[in-house]
Amino acid sequence: MSPQRQSELYYRAGVSKSEAGHQFEALAYFSDAIRLNQESEAAYFRRGIVKQALGDFPGAINDYSRAIELNPANQRAFYGRGLCQVGLKDYQDAITDFNEAIELNPSDAQALYGRGLGYLGLKDWKAAITNFSAAIGLDPDNADAYNYRGVARAQLRDTEGALGDLNKVVELEPEEATAYRNRATVEGVFKEYEKAIADASKAIKLDGNDAISYRLRGDAESILKNYRDALADFNKSIELNPQVAESYASRGNVRMLSGDFAGASADFDKAIQLNPQIPLALAGRGTLEKKRGDYDHALADLEQAAKLGSQFAQTYQMLGYLQDDLFQWRPALESLRKALEIDPSLDYPRFRIYLIRCRLGEREEATNELSSYLSTLQGKNAQDWPACIGRFLIGNVPESDFLSQATTTAKRPSDKGGQVCETYYYAAMKHLIGEDKEGAAALFQKCLDTGEKNYSEFSSASTELRALKHP
Repeated sequence: MSPQRQSELYYRAGVSKSEAGHQFEALAYFSDAIRLNQESEAAYFRRGIVKQALGDFPGAINDYSRAIELNPANQRAFYGRGLCQVGLKDYQDAITDFNEAIELNPSDAQALYGRGLGYLGLKDWKAAITNFSAAIGLDPDNADAYNYRGVARAQLRDTEGALGDLNKVVELEPEEATAYRNRATVEGVFKEYEKAIADASKAIKLDGNDAISYRLRGDAESILKNYRDALADFNKSIELNPQVAESYASRGNVRMLSGDFAGASADFDKAIQLNPQIPLALAGRGTLEKKRGDYDHALADLEQAAKLGSQFAQTYQMLGYLQDDLFQWRPALESLRKALEIDPSLDYPRFRIYLIRCRLGEREEATNELSSYLSTLQGKNAQDWPACIGRFLIGNVPESDFLSQATTTAKRPSDKGGQVCETYYYAAMKHLIGEDKEGAAALFQKCLDTGEKNYSEFSSASTELRALKHP
């Protein structure tokens, strides 16, 4: 029997084993086929598919490349190599391969989907959406394309579009836990916490071993101040996967908010031990140190968190608040503006910027800046509590009305105390800026009397009152 004939037999055996799910046996047969015939494009291509399925992306890329070398029109080899590049996070090379695949077959929905993944990896959200939309146009039942288009739309703050896509994923895959988990993630981003809890619960019902869904539900419960439930969810998430640093950081945050500083400290340290580059844990530890009055270490941790988490607006926001409390106004302005650069939808950094600029003698410029932002708010955003704060600061709402709005605008009973705390702080700051130190001191004390220690305004009121009493 000729070597070429033997190679063909090995190739066929490899195909049979591969289709039966016996990938390691298939790998051996394809390797034998290649050993006997170095020009077997089909064997290289099929071995690339097997290696890709086994997670050997570099090996798969080598085989796909050889198949392409033998046949530059092998469109599926370009597609497969592109997927492997995505797996290795070589997104630009992946896009190049998908471009080749699409040029060979412009109607290939899978290649368009793959190119969308490449642009998603590069954070080119608009290009990702364009490609996922094209893939959906050719394959309307592609749940993955809807899912990732929803992710990209969420990044662009397209709430309606993102949730519409994720609703479609749930419709297409109603028994798939990840469909509900992903929708819960986006609902959390858009502050639909009750819906996020419901979807995370559904994901857990479908897959009780899904540690991520427990963490997502815990995050939402924490924001709603259901600390006991949140702690139970984080405990379960850690039990299922004890090597995830984010779970310890989230549990640490809940313990800190609950007043368990020792437990919080242990969790933050554990998270940092597992991942020294985790901004969430460093920011949490910094906040804990701030609560303990250790401002030097708090500043160091928050500066490091901002440096490592340069894509997270929250880290710069927290750093800016601490710098403001330390009366480091210029650095605080820089940090808060960085937070807005990352996430222009944020409200509260704008209020701090306004107050700081007023204290620096830039009241007219500060008022114009904040007024300009408030004029862009539409629909419910123009009526929500943060908009009330902004209108009060620029002088469009009397103080008496502002104080009453703290309770009338609360979306949930758990929001009322915090909003009252915020009201007294911002009212006190306006008195302070107007040189009414006695009136400011009285309002700062009222802020502290609310006992809402987990609000940044509470911490800032304490700092300002201390400075007034001991100038």
